[in-house]
Parts: sequence; C-alpha cells; structure tokens
Amino acid sequence: MEMSKLLAVNQLITVEIGSDPGGRNYASRIESISKDTLAIATPIDHCQLVIPKNGTELKFFINHEQGKFSFASQVLRSIMDPIPLLIIKMPDKMIKSQRRQFLRVKTTIFPLECIVLNEDPDKNYPIDIATIDIGGGGLRFVGNDFLLVDTEISIKFDLPFKTGTVQAIAKIIRVNERDGTGKNRFESAAFFSKISDYDRDKIVKFTLQKQIESFRKGVS
Repeated sequence: MEMSKLLAVNQLITVEIGSDPGGRNYASRIESISKDTLAIATPIDHCQLVIPKNGTELKFFINHEQGKFSFASQVLRSIMDPIPLLIIKMPDKMIKSQRRQFLRVKTTIFPLECIVLNEDPDKNYPIDIATIDIGGGGLRFVGNDFLLVDTEISIKFDLPFKTGTVQAIAKIIRVNERDGTGKNRFESAAFFSKISDYDRDKIVKFTLQKQIESFRKGVS
C-alpha cells in the first residue's frame, strides 16, 4: 500500500525507542508530513519529555483499517517551540504485522470485579485486586491472594475518563511477592487471553487519553 494512504496528520502512533534498554513503548501523534520527513509529538513519560538523541533508531506501530503496520526511522532533530516535536526521516517502507504493540500506562483502578476461574465453575471464587498499569495487551495488579502462573481470571471494570466498561479473561504470566507483610502482598502480571476487539479498543483509547493528559501536564 502507498505510504500516503497509511500516514496522516493527527494519526496516533506507538513509538519504540531502539536504544531504550527496557523496550518501552510511548504514545505519539503525527503533527505534519512533508516529502522527506515526519514531525511527531515528542513522547512523554511521567510528565517528562522523552527526547532521543539525533540519529537514534526508532520503530513505529500504527493501526489502520487495512491492518497493523510498522516501520523504522531515525531522529533527524528535535524542536521545542512552539511545541515539542521530533523530526524523523520519512520511512522507505511499511511492514504489515500480525503482532500488535500496545502502550501501557500506570493507573489505579479499584474496585473491579475479579473472579478466579477453575475447571469446575462451582469452585470459582472472587478476590480483591487493584491495577498498577494497564494496556491493550494486559495488566499488572496487586492483591493479597497468591495466584499460580497460567491461572485465568475473569475481570470487569470501568475505565477512567468515562471510556466505558471492560470485560475480559486474563491469564497470569508472572507473580512476585512484595516487600512487607501488609496489604497487597502480591504483584501479578497477566495478558488478556479473551477480550473483544470493542473492549480492547476502549483500553487503547484510554491509554492514549492518559498519555495526552501527561503530555499536557508536562508542557504546561
């Protein structure tokens, strides 16, 4: 597909900074397009601008009606006035990808409905948890119940910003015991093993709104 049909001003994109050892993804937006360059909003992390050095290799992910695409590019320069921007090289090609990249943002959601699922439905039971962060691919949360890896939980919660209610099945992939013996002893990570595209899109919309809010606070 032609590049001009995939890229557009105000299009939301996910940025992966190649030199970032944590492999973090950041939300951004295309602000302007020229023949040889793209201007994108400088990413924000905890109200701080994330400004890669000139020459840094970046990877981008976009959602399009024709599918999920990624492309590689390079930072040419950064601009601070009138708004913080990164000027990057126009990509040579797009790659259609089956793997979707999801931004994750820190947010506390409590209360939320959480049911631990068993093969025998009569043995299902509720637990209290609170989220640490969430994204379109899954979530991290804390609670007092130790959950085995591969345990599935059914969750239902309301997203902030009146984004809507989400229902999903998530599978535990990691559990760590936190310091201390008080409330919320265990921190767990889970990915969504069953979620509708409609509900996933609600989460993606929320994470982008959260990043925009952080961006506004960071530049105000």
